[in-house]
Amino acid sequence: MSTAELRYANQFEIIRSEEKDRYLISQLSQQLDELYTKLFGLNNFHIYQPYLHRLSELLYYLTTTLSNRQTIGEEYVCLIQYDPITKRIPSLMRRLFMIFFRIFGDLISKYFLTTFLIRPIAEDFFHPKLSLQTIELITRFIITSIERTHKISF
Repeated sequence: MSTAELRYANQFEIIRSEEKDRYLISQLSQQLDELYTKLFGLNNFHIYQPYLHRLSELLYYLTTTLSNRQTIGEEYVCLIQYDPITKRIPSLMRRLFMIFFRIFGDLISKYFLTTFLIRPIAEDFFHPKLSLQTIELITRFIITSIERTHKISF
């Protein structure tokens, strides 16, 4: 396939691909949850469940994107990751960054927002006993606002 035949994916194709990938990741996550409960029981399951979901995302993208293959969602709607500048499939490092930020981006942004923006403001303007609760509420509000704004914009 020559580069003249490639076209940008429309929003509908990207959304369908994302939905298919999310569905498969949720299936993998459920299987990891079941495996964890069979091996270790339900005692600490609620503590580790978010990590199991991140692990399922990591496993999914390691076996597809990082190994230079399309995800199931991309195959489903015939999408190809393509870098128009180099006219090639994105490099291994670029794919690794994509996976890393996709899985851990919310944790990284929450850490930086809390450490460098919200905590200094809360400590200056709120009572010390209320500052921890306030920091958590403000952090949740700002992260949620950023995520929703990002979804609306892109």
